[in-house]
Amino acid sequence: MNPNASAGRARRAEASPPSAVKRPGGFARSIGILAAALLAGLLGLVAPAVAAPAAQAATVCAAGSIYANVGSGRLALNEYSTTGTLLNSVPLTRDYYDIAFLGDGTTLYGVRVNVLWRIDPTTGQEISGTPITGLPANYDANALSALPTGDLLTGTGNSTEIFQINPTTGVATPFRASFPPGFGSAGDFLSLNDGDILAVGTGTNVSTLFRIKPDNSVIEVGTVPTTYGAAQSGNVIYLPSGGGEIYAVRNLPTTASAAPIPVDTLASTGLVFFGATAPQDSGLCAGLTLEKTVAPAAAAPYAAGQAVTFSFRVTNSGNTPVRDVAVDETAFTGTGQLGPISPSTSGSLAPGASTTFTASYVLTQADVDAGVVTNTAEATATYFQRSTITSQPSTAALPIQAAGSLSLQKSASPAGLSAYTVGQNITYTFDVRNTGNVTVKDVAIREDAFTGSGVMSAPTPATVAALAPGEATVFTATYTLTQGDIDRGTTSNTATATGTARGIPVTSAASRALLSGTAAPSLALDKTAAPAPGGAFHVGDQISYRFTVANTGNVTVTGVGVTEGAFTGTGTMGAVSPSGTTTLAPGESTVFTATYTATSEDATRGSVSNTATASGTAPGNVQTVSAPSTAVARIAALPVPQPSTSPTPASAGRANLAVTGGDGAMAPVLIGAALLLVVAGSGVLVRARRRRL
Repeated sequence: MNPNASAGRARRAEASPPSAVKRPGGFARSIGILAAALLAGLLGLVAPAVAAPAAQAATVCAAGSIYANVGSGRLALNEYSTTGTLLNSVPLTRDYYDIAFLGDGTTLYGVRVNVLWRIDPTTGQEISGTPITGLPANYDANALSALPTGDLLTGTGNSTEIFQINPTTGVATPFRASFPPGFGSAGDFLSLNDGDILAVGTGTNVSTLFRIKPDNSVIEVGTVPTTYGAAQSGNVIYLPSGGGEIYAVRNLPTTASAAPIPVDTLASTGLVFFGATAPQDSGLCAGLTLEKTVAPAAAAPYAAGQAVTFSFRVTNSGNTPVRDVAVDETAFTGTGQLGPISPSTSGSLAPGASTTFTASYVLTQADVDAGVVTNTAEATATYFQRSTITSQPSTAALPIQAAGSLSLQKSASPAGLSAYTVGQNITYTFDVRNTGNVTVKDVAIREDAFTGSGVMSAPTPATVAALAPGEATVFTATYTLTQGDIDRGTTSNTATATGTARGIPVTSAASRALLSGTAAPSLALDKTAAPAPGGAFHVGDQISYRFTVANTGNVTVTGVGVTEGAFTGTGTMGAVSPSGTTTLAPGESTVFTATYTATSEDATRGSVSNTATASGTAPGNVQTVSAPSTAVARIAALPVPQPSTSPTPASAGRANLAVTGGDGAMAPVLIGAALLLVVAGSGVLVRARRRRL
């Protein structure tokens, strides 16, 4: 309100700047106000001051800028924050008595000498001017505020009447209520969120605040420092004064009172303000909220290729309808292509109503590896003619649980029984597959248990950098079977595959490759007697026996020794040497020996037969015995002595003698003596031969 535009009360004249144009005042003005009040009462234009009905549920609007009209030679439109900080200033064309934003926040009007001017709020330049028609004579409009309908309310300090103006046509019609007698307009009309209209009225060295109720009743709720305008933002009332102060009323009374209302002084600018406005003066504040969700939402081991649906629920949280509602993606961490948002736009959305948009997305492996996909969006809409509102961003996060998993299948080749031999080269193959939902890095083979007695080569390759879900790779290692492996009968190799998924260790179940063979323990014995001179042994000769034992099986035999079996000799066989046992690996052999002296009884029999077996213990405590082996030694028979046919000297001398009886009796004796001599001679010959031998 420009105080120069109306005479009003005495404070108007006091507050008017020196350059102000004075309007008619004094007693005549008071009589005019009183007459107008009486006429309004007779016509029923002024409702009685009654107690206010219960306030409606309030809509809390977000705080925004407030705008003040600077006059008195410094024509400017100043934009202030709700803390009183100057944000922007643009020059104005003329000294307006008051200014008003429509609820769209972009359409700005100013009023001066009953002309409504359309102003560009970004430049301060006038766009158009429309004369106001329908006002009483001498009614100089000095107040201007927007209604939720888009019309404007105006008043003057020298009349209780309030008029409603169509900004398009400029036609003014009486409003449904007026100021009480003795009061006029000192500023603005703010549409409160509880359904009342706050009217700033005149007063003595103060401004008086009134509530115009929906039932047209008007009540005074208190006084504030002298103000030339009012604006509301975020449910707080802002009052600029002619002295340049900006006051804030944070708790507006709802019941009748004439007491001063507490105010906060936000700024003392030193300027002269002739009105104020804010986009929320009409009581309309468009609001949008966006709630973004994703389905399925619970953390789960999602897999690449799985589809998810993002839902965008947009709610009109304001108190005015919005239209052309749309959702715009502002940030998306997915590595794939998000599907189009459906629908692209919606129609009108009433206050409190909601609508839902959706978009689908197919997870990529990179998304699963990352562990989360976030999607941030904003909702936008238009309201009134062309104003746009944007919601606060809303983010939906899709946590993806890591299910790192590896499988391992270990095999060996060749694996048949026939291949289980010393020196056989075995190739181990490790088939590793990623059976989880995330990429596993640094995949390697870890040998856990190996029963081989030799050394296996390291797996090749040493590591695989990464294995995506479903992918497989092969490692190999080689090993040469040893005799210890054959003796053991089996060779077992157990391993696991390892790696990391999102830095978390992943280990497969153990896999075992088992090689086995068939033990075939076998000993062979070859027993021989040393060749005899002349082809036969004689009585008293020493016979040397040789026992050659060979391991003809495929496993090592321990405790190998020789056991004598059947023996036809009449003497005693010497001890087998060496006396202990030995160990024979497959293909190895050893020799035992023993001696025997032939006897005359052996000579009488003509030969000596000696049978033996070799024995030992194979792995598994398996007793192994060779086939019997027999050595036969021929023993030469003793020679038979022959009687001599040559006459002895005695008998020769007596050859011609006649045989007497006596001589006949001695004949057997002589014969026996001769036989004894023959036997004795044979013994001498035998001993002589032994000495020669």
